Amino acid sequence: MEVPPHPKNFFCGRIKKITPLWLHQRVQLDCGFPVVAYVTNQSLTAFPLAEGMEVAVSFNPADVCVIPNGSIVKTGNQ
Repeated sequence: MEVPPHPKNFFCGRIKKITPLWLHQRVQLDCGFPVVAYVTNQSLTAFPLAEGMEVAVSFNPADVCVIPNGSIVKTGNQ
């Protein structure tokens, strides 16, 4: 996969599990560390994903929520 110009927020990984929710799908990834993304059903229609698929993950750092040891850490945005 081609690395974008700002690789800080870019990881390659493999989809481990997709869990359907109401308006979103919870996508669990293995990027050498666990990553969870919530993808809208509309986005999955446009870009079909499947378990086992190799994907690239990029994100806005302001949208990150860190959950150590299963406990949510509140940020200034919450």
